[in-house]
Amino acid sequence: MKLFYKLPQNLYVDVGFNNSLAIVNNFEVYVLRETEDGSETRFLSLTYQDNKYFFPYDKDWILDNYSPLYLEKLDGSYECKLINLKREDGKVYGYPWQSFKTVNYYWMSDLLYNNPTLSQFDFREMETEDGQYVIFFSNCGCDVQNSHKAKAVPSIYSSKENIRLVLTEKENYDKELGAYYEEYNKIKFLDDRIFYVLDGDLSYFHFHDLETGNSTFRIKTKNVSRYLGSSCFYLLSNNKLIWKNTEISPPSGYSLEYDLMTVERWDAENPLYSLTVYKIPPWNGSKAKYVFAFGSTLFFKLDTLSTIEYNETEKKWQVFDTSRNIQYEYAYDGGQLDNSVTHHFDFVGTLNEGDKQEISEGFDLSLFTKYSMLVSLDSLPVEENYADKFKEIVMSYKRETGFTDTYIFDQPYFI
Repeated sequence: MKLFYKLPQNLYVDVGFNNSLAIVNNFEVYVLRETEDGSETRFLSLTYQDNKYFFPYDKDWILDNYSPLYLEKLDGSYECKLINLKREDGKVYGYPWQSFKTVNYYWMSDLLYNNPTLSQFDFREMETEDGQYVIFFSNCGCDVQNSHKAKAVPSIYSSKENIRLVLTEKENYDKELGAYYEEYNKIKFLDDRIFYVLDGDLSYFHFHDLETGNSTFRIKTKNVSRYLGSSCFYLLSNNKLIWKNTEISPPSGYSLEYDLMTVERWDAENPLYSLTVYKIPPWNGSKAKYVFAFGSTLFFKLDTLSTIEYNETEKKWQVFDTSRNIQYEYAYDGGQLDNSVTHHFDFVGTLNEGDKQEISEGFDLSLFTKYSMLVSLDSLPVEENYADKFKEIVMSYKRETGFTDTYIFDQPYFI
């Protein structure tokens, strides 16, 4: 069985070229837990979405596939995906955002216009997937008053004003680029390392040629869902998480589909009666408990809220009435009950005078239907007079098996 729930935390992933109001980078964390072995698969869901869209909980994959960026020549002669530069230990290269002089966002204009500053967000150094170009911050020697001109001499110091986001060939990564005047209106690059400089607009990522002043390259997004930041996601549909991209696969360890049906309704049947039984998942990996929740008990030796529990010593499933008397049992050494077959429970209690003889025939227990793990217990058919007690049985069992939330089958609420 499975349990699907939301952790009481959000995750911020600094992806793309975003500003300080980048709500699109805030994710909620969901966990799909296999209750019988305790294994977990985690997903991310955008905080401002309605929890229909989920992404793999894998930071490297998110950085490469959420809000994917491409480098393109404006003349159309080149286009390639940008990926993150990483150190040998796998960590991403990056520095805090350097602000630029020209800011078009009205809500940031007063704050940043002509006021170079650092922000709290990291910029990721990137390279093209083909290894041809690299983008990184460098002291490139640009005049702070006019980024189309170079300084008269190579820059020998760093400041927030002359550090620029630059584009150059991969072989020039992390090398000095210092452009300077050789003669009036002519630029010579240090060791002939040609590079391009970002125009300086937070929303308009064009790199210009220092010699001509013309925009030559631009950074763009491609194949991105407008509201999701990615075309790679799981869509929650008909109680299944289904991967919706046919070209890009989820990261290692993730499947293309997850079934979220988990709450099991079983029927206990005898010629005299039919009763509804719910299987409570074993949150700690131990065997489940089954609780009788609805049906006629007129000719039945059990009460509503009677339970079916496993006896490890005797290797039997035993049925207890609410007074903890064993009334039925079933010898079974197969762990969880098989939900594809019918299991017969023998009567081991005592018939009273006037009891129907058919009670002694026992009953058959088999799966009737599965409910979505997103369905609240309040919507399940439980006798009204017993609903609160039924919830307490479920919550007590969850606490006994190490689970601390107070909800039943839907998203837990942590206290």
